[in-house]
Amino acid sequence: MSGMKATIEKAAEMLSLGYTDQEIVRILRVPPSMAEDLIQSAEQWNDITYTPYTEKEVDGMADYYGEE
Repeated sequence: MSGMKATIEKAAEMLSLGYTDQEIVRILRVPPSMAEDLIQSAEQWNDITYTPYTEKEVDGMADYYGEE
């Protein structure tokens, strides 16, 4: 199961970077029978682990990078 967990985490990371479902399946060489489950699991992983920035953090980043 740890191999599958690593694959889900990798797919979740790729989704957050903007890869399409098809690109992820092709790059990770996932069998078509497992593709839909993998993508759904990766989306759920991102939903669970996503931590939105607070307004204070966003303001701090804006100050740091010089945006107004």
